[in-house]
Amino acid sequence: MSLVGVLPPDLDAAVFVVLHVAASSRSVLAEILARAGLVPAAPARPDDQIVAGRILVAPPDHHLLLDAGGVRLDHGPKENGHRPSVDALFRSAAAAFGPRVVGVVLSGSRDDGSAGLAAIKAAGGVAMAQSLEDALYPSMPRSASEHVDLDVVGSARELGLVIAAPERRPAGGGTPVATHPDPPPPVSGGGDATGLTCPECGGALWERPEEGVSRFACHVGHRYSEESLLAEHGETLEAALWTAVRALMERAGLLRRLAEQVRAGPASMSHRRFEAAANEAEQHAVTIRDGILAASSDARETA
Repeated sequence: MSLVGVLPPDLDAAVFVVLHVAASSRSVLAEILARAGLVPAAPARPDDQIVAGRILVAPPDHHLLLDAGGVRLDHGPKENGHRPSVDALFRSAAAAFGPRVVGVVLSGSRDDGSAGLAAIKAAGGVAMAQSLEDALYPSMPRSASEHVDLDVVGSARELGLVIAAPERRPAGGGTPVATHPDPPPPVSGGGDATGLTCPECGGALWERPEEGVSRFACHVGHRYSEESLLAEHGETLEAALWTAVRALMERAGLLRRLAEQVRAGPASMSHRRFEAAANEAEQHAVTIRDGILAASSDARETA
């Protein structure tokens, strides 16, 4: 909010914002940004043009993309488990407008935005990131600083002041190189086979650097950074383990039901066998459950 709050009403630049939100959520970010400053803000629509002095916000479940004709809303494959994706916006802006683009990575988790910011930098644009001390969640700006030669690092307010004043904006770095707004998904021979599967669709994953930033993609087009792939695989693994806990507890319940049915009969050996198998299944379930909880606790402590 502090970045938008210092932008003047006659801002000579168009502003586009991506916030990762669930597909089923209703985004109120445009309303919040409109109240926070003097520049009007609204959700992006497919027929919007690129107009200076206006903020457009990506709607839920759609990538916000830019080209010479204006704004495009795309329902393509998720990137880093998200749609809208910061990287998709940055990459499209770099391909369409090159040195005229200023990319800004603000507070956020994981490493989203690093690959797209690298594309902006490679296209001759300006790369900026929030300082770690000012960011509520420093993971995204930290990753940006590790992967991209940033032109400006500062508080959200300081970054807003740089955007507001053309004379404060640094010149783009290096010789612009051609970028593609939507690199095709890798095929056999288009990258290094990883032996991993896509957490989203289960397809094979290939590794291929984009502007020096390692990226993983499947044939469908789902893309992941290293950190996001690790996190998505972790969530998939946890879901599978909880499924195993449920299945084992159900098995223990079934075995105990069978044990009760034969308790009163002559098959005492069957009763003991069913009880032993039930106890074993229950113990396996407890072991897996404790492992999940311990791993979750460790993850929170290191976050």
